[in-house]
Amino acid sequence: MLSLRATAAVTLAVTTPVVCSAPRDARADARAAAKAHYEKGSVLYDLQRYEEAAVEYEAAYEAKPDPALLFNMGQAFRLAGKRDRALRAYQTFLMRVPRAPQRADIEARIEELKAQDRAEQEKAARDKVEREKADQARGAELRAAQDQAAAAAQQDATTSARAQSEHDARRARTLKWAGLGAGLGGVLLVVTGGGLYGAGNAAFTQLDSPNAGDVFDPATERRMNNLRPAGIALFSIGLAATAAGFATFGIGYKRERAARRATQAWYGHGALDFSQVGALP
Repeated sequence: MLSLRATAAVTLAVTTPVVCSAPRDARADARAAAKAHYEKGSVLYDLQRYEEAAVEYEAAYEAKPDPALLFNMGQAFRLAGKRDRALRAYQTFLMRVPRAPQRADIEARIEELKAQDRAEQEKAARDKVEREKADQARGAELRAAQDQAAAAAQQDATTSARAQSEHDARRARTLKWAGLGAGLGGVLLVVTGGGLYGAGNAAFTQLDSPNAGDVFDPATERRMNNLRPAGIALFSIGLAATAAGFATFGIGYKRERAARRATQAWYGHGALDFSQVGALP
């Protein structure tokens, strides 16, 4: 394969027949400009500043479109990592110089660049698939975490509601038994009040209709005056306590049943199996 410097230099050294003064000067200026860019590009190439060298070779080609400069551009772009531009430069060179002695080497370079492109594209495709898989895995993990958080929140809500139901049931039982106690106490007061009132009435009867030979007894009068009002008061209080107590008992009984049903629902069919949340495929 021809060297980089020799390939361009040989062509640039070719002289053109003199036709007239003005065209000759223009061609001379073009050759001079091309040579200057070529030499600067070669220096940059030697310094391994390949992309800058390729720019100088392009400028030289614009000044004098020598096909050899296309090869130089291909070399510089390839080493600069600009595969697309290197491929275009090599391919254009082979179109312009189809019988180039280094054609086999250039075609090998072209195939190498194409293989690198394919490898890079395949790697990019694999990387994309891996990124998509990673994104899907992260999405699945996020959804699982959200499901677990939702399940935990629901379980907390269930536990709280169940505890509230149990608390309500305990309060209802307390209310029920308190009402029953008040009602029974009211019954006792009614009975006691009735007894006192009866004793007071007996004293009143004794005073109001004394037997022959009875002597007035002030104690009997005091007993009548004390027992009758006390009996009426206790009887009235007992009636009120009985009504209120048994009414409270009924309220507590109903509330206890409602709370018990709610508690049974949480422990029965209303409860969820949180161990299965997030376990679906």
